[in-house]
Amino acid sequence: MRTKLNFWLLLIFGSFMPNLLPACTVFTASDGKTVLVGNNEDSSPSLKTFLWYLQAKGRKYGFVTWGAHKRFPEGGMNEERLFWDAAALMQAIPTIRDNKKPDFKGYFVDKALSECATVDQVIKLVQRYNLVWQDRAQVLVADASGDYALIHANYIIRKSDLVKPYVAVANFSLLGYKPGKSACYRYNTADNLLNQAPVSAELFRRILQKAAQKAPDNATIYSQIADLKACTFQLFQKHNFDQMVTIDLSKELRKGSYQVEIKHLFNVGIGDYLKPLIDKRGINNVISRYHVLKKTAPNKYDFSEGELDDLGYYLLNQNRIKEGIQILSLNHRTFPTSDRALASLASAYLVAHDNSKADSLYRKALEQNTSNYVANLFANQKDGILSFRLDGLEYAGKINLVGSFNNWNATANPFEKNSAGEWVCQIKVDPGTYQYTLLVGDDNWMTDPFNKLAQKEGKLWRSVVVVL
Repeated sequence: MRTKLNFWLLLIFGSFMPNLLPACTVFTASDGKTVLVGNNEDSSPSLKTFLWYLQAKGRKYGFVTWGAHKRFPEGGMNEERLFWDAAALMQAIPTIRDNKKPDFKGYFVDKALSECATVDQVIKLVQRYNLVWQDRAQVLVADASGDYALIHANYIIRKSDLVKPYVAVANFSLLGYKPGKSACYRYNTADNLLNQAPVSAELFRRILQKAAQKAPDNATIYSQIADLKACTFQLFQKHNFDQMVTIDLSKELRKGSYQVEIKHLFNVGIGDYLKPLIDKRGINNVISRYHVLKKTAPNKYDFSEGELDDLGYYLLNQNRIKEGIQILSLNHRTFPTSDRALASLASAYLVAHDNSKADSLYRKALEQNTSNYVANLFANQKDGILSFRLDGLEYAGKINLVGSFNNWNATANPFEKNSAGEWVCQIKVDPGTYQYTLLVGDDNWMTDPFNKLAQKEGKLWRSVVVVL
């Protein structure tokens, strides 16, 4: 989704482009015994991200920050188990300056984490300054007692104000917010699930997974679940919640001050490794390299099915159809029982105009899984009717299908939610190739998270569907 935070850019340039603004989803909950904070950071999938550890000095606490730029970290956590992370606002709220206070002309995270151990201390510290750089971000701070607060340049919302043991933050101001009014499905997802289930790492993982973004130009690049009682956090990357690294902050800080690129904490994705080699060595050499590495270094690389699937779609979406077919064929041979691998290979043949081969593969995918989204979308088109069924967005307030088939009319084709929580939309169209996007709520535009065929028009990516 394109409603996300790359905080430092917003602060420096102060410009707003609704279809390009990055974001995050942050939330916390406690039950008296456990205090957890969850965070999804969404931006360009090619962005390099880091952890920066800074050891304690004198009266200053040691802490870690994370993000893409050390001077403008997205958030962090200190050895006193204080957590800080920010979410951009869709529109700036101009700072109301107090002439009796000095302006703080930078991002406050380093100062807060080095000097504060509790939410109360953070609030007393920020109240000494005009936070002139924080007119379009809302910060969530939480501590090991279970206390939390939301901080903007103009206002502070305390846990005692909301009177509940949990809170979520997305890309709109919670000042004066009335429950149930949010159009942001990521906020709604976190808020609803936190209200329904006991606090646990598994609940937080489920929320992060449901709120994760998967667009070609804007995706969840890393996620965390911080346990503030234990002073640890679980770290994930690339919206893959099956692989996790646990960081013991106290242990890491004893190593001294240093930085590490987040991807180096995980096995190297085989798709990420092979992608630059295709241009240098050619597709056939790359496929041979894949087989060698799978035999000689099975524990060094991530050889999961999604790696080659993503690489294959990357090539297809770059109009490198033959190479995409070869990679997706390799994935199908490697995972012969996977309906996803079959459907992805079918889509490759479809864009190569081998309709017969594509239809055969789609049918095989449906034999293995009658609910395969891609196969149903591309193969079950009786009388030119396209059926879109979106699962996992059950807390969206509304969804509209917007594309070249309806002249980009944002209200012509609304989805309806069925009893199972799926959003369903059917539309009859003539044969052809169409671009489309999803309007979730009033202003959240996203490519179809379940169909990875896409084309780039100008600065924007749009999903693609072919009607035969």
